[in-house]
Amino acid sequence: MSLRTVERALRPFRQSYERAEQATVRFETPPGKQMQVDFGEKWLQIGGVRQKRYVFVATLGYSRRCYIEISGSLRQRDWIMGIERAFQHFEGVPEILLTDNAKPLVDRRKGGIPVFHPEFDAFCRHWGTVPRACQPFRAKTKGKVERSVGYAKGNALGREGWESDEALDEHLVWWMLNVADTRIHGTIGERPIDRFPAEKAALRPMGNHPSYLLVRHLSRTVAADGRIDVDTNRYSVPPQFIGATLEVTVEADTIQVFCQDQVIAEHPVHPGRRQVIEDPGHAVSFTNGIARVGKPSEIRRPLSHYAAIVGGEAW
Repeated sequence: MSLRTVERALRPFRQSYERAEQATVRFETPPGKQMQVDFGEKWLQIGGVRQKRYVFVATLGYSRRCYIEISGSLRQRDWIMGIERAFQHFEGVPEILLTDNAKPLVDRRKGGIPVFHPEFDAFCRHWGTVPRACQPFRAKTKGKVERSVGYAKGNALGREGWESDEALDEHLVWWMLNVADTRIHGTIGERPIDRFPAEKAALRPMGNHPSYLLVRHLSRTVAADGRIDVDTNRYSVPPQFIGATLEVTVEADTIQVFCQDQVIAEHPVHPGRRQVIEDPGHAVSFTNGIARVGKPSEIRRPLSHYAAIVGGEAW
């Protein structure tokens, strides 16, 4: 029997398998349950110059309201800023955040399960939303936002050009409120803005929760030299924590290091890169490559310590 004969015999089975692989069941989510996010790209005329821009889109699963903004890159910070501004636009946080497998979000897969980038995972914990990644090469599993990206590129960004990035941003705000929100959605047969009140009631309010970009929560393991890495700079901690994994908060111009909710180190944020920021009280000495915690200088002891020894009172 020839190989060609075998291929012809198996063709119907292969085609049936391929159709089954391509089939996707539409999944309708209840209000406040899910927000899908994605980036697309498009060449635009801005200030008379043809430039490539990235189109960030966030779509609420129930109401289909969408948030759109333009970015110049696809860095992790661009993802985080886009998602956080979408929360602000919708005035609430969904239970689940569905993403693709972009490297700034998903570090790797382990046994088929996504392992999210520590920074993105910290962002989600900061806002109390649960990250989920779609199956690799199955973009249809986040089809709501996929369609929104195509709609935004073809409709909101379909004109010839804009005088500036600021003019483009203003146009997108107008378009979201006056076109995307008020159209009759092809799938649900309703206007997204009319379905939004039920969705908003189910979103968790943002309240006075600070921006993640102002307050970041990180986990860091203390290196053998008694320091942790934050944004390429190295900050000291007390040497007894060498090898421990600690929680770090970066807020405005201050870094705080916590162990079991207790602050064990605090530093000003260094504006440079690859610098070492040392607290003299965290001094570590090394003998044969082993860190030794030095005894505190006697001059640091309170006078009451000596008073107790000689039987007098501190003066």
